[in-house]
Amino acid sequence: SLGNGNGGGGGGSIGPARYLDFSLGSNPSEFQSILDEMQNEIESVGREIVEMVDLQDPKAFQHCDWKYCSCHEFRRRFRGDTVWSREREGGVEW
Repeated sequence: SLGNGNGGGGGGSIGPARYLDFSLGSNPSEFQSILDEMQNEIESVGREIVEMVDLQDPKAFQHCDWKYCSCHEFRRRFRGDTVWSREREGGVEW
């Protein structure tokens, strides 16, 4: 899922990082099964993006705090009351 304030937007969870250096199966059937699983995950993320865009609600997207992602930097280009804000002690972070 795209996130819950820790990552993208929406209501799901990004989850922990996963080590991706894994066996691709010992036969074509195992390999195809792994590819199918990856394709399903990619298609699921794509559907979640479309669902969020279809909401037409700029407050639906909750930015992340990941240092390698720039979504939180782009938020500075918008008025604070037009995008999602995370409440913090002492005020609103954005």
